[in-house]
Amino acid sequence: MVWRYVADDRESFFAPFVSGANRLENGNTFVCSGPQGRFFEVTGEGEIVWEYRNPFHGDVEGWVPEGTEEFLYATFRATKIPPDHPGLTGRNLSPLDPQPPAHAPPPPGGQ
Repeated sequence: MVWRYVADDRESFFAPFVSGANRLENGNTFVCSGPQGRFFEVTGEGEIVWEYRNPFHGDVEGWVPEGTEEFLYATFRATKIPPDHPGLTGRNLSPLDPQPPAHAPPPPGGQ
């Protein structure tokens, strides 16, 4: 093993399915913790540089085991794209203002 990341609260960083990580050009690691819909960048020393949580939810019935409804914000995969990527040319990269609430409860009656 060359490197590993261990969260301070190990239970907050457990993913029984859909997740991934990849090394970035700057040496940090981009992590997608899929079941929680959580994305973050971590340094080689284990410091989280930034974090984002998926504010969008959907109906998980039928694709996650019964009793795992807490995965309402699950994300299959994510990739960090640098702001100078050609696919972003001419696009507004300003953050949403106001930001959507992270993990807000779904509205009554579903989506």
